[in-house]
Amino acid sequence: MPIDSSIDKDRLLADIGKQVTSLTKCVALIRKTDSVVGSLNVEANVGKDKKIKLTLRSPVNPEAEKCIADGTKKWTAETATGTGRAMVLLVLDDKPAM
Repeated sequence: MPIDSSIDKDRLLADIGKQVTSLTKCVALIRKTDSVVGSLNVEANVGKDKKIKLTLRSPVNPEAEKCIADGTKKWTAETATGTGRAMVLLVLDDKPAM
């Protein structure tokens, strides 16, 4: 995870990990055009307001891209300190966590 920021990477990953299940519904949409889905490369930008804004760096179809954007709208870096940008590999699963 290359970082261009003062973000605490371990806390950022933990914060994202708690919220990634909001993308479970997107997996089927991604699989419409990519049958080997499992992970996505994203750029995470964290502002002073602690909101995480993701920029998708992996190609997906427009329907899946909208699903991902909608699923990450409310993501926050609750425990991460600092601001800036980090590249993150999101591992997606079509089965909700138990």
